Amino acid sequence: MTKCTLRLHRAKEMLEKGVGNVSEACFELGFSSPAYFSKTFKMEFGISPSELKRN
Repeated sequence: MTKCTLRLHRAKEMLEKGVGNVSEACFELGFSSPAYFSKTFKMEFGISPSELKRN
């Protein structure tokens, strides 16, 4: 796993547990762009971070 992939999996865990919102997860895990974070998250998991947060 790459460092980016590890951060994405950590973000997924945070969002599933309800720890913070999408922007907080993005910046806490070192992504500087919410757009890039959302794009790579969706590529990795097939669902956007906001969709995951809603479910």
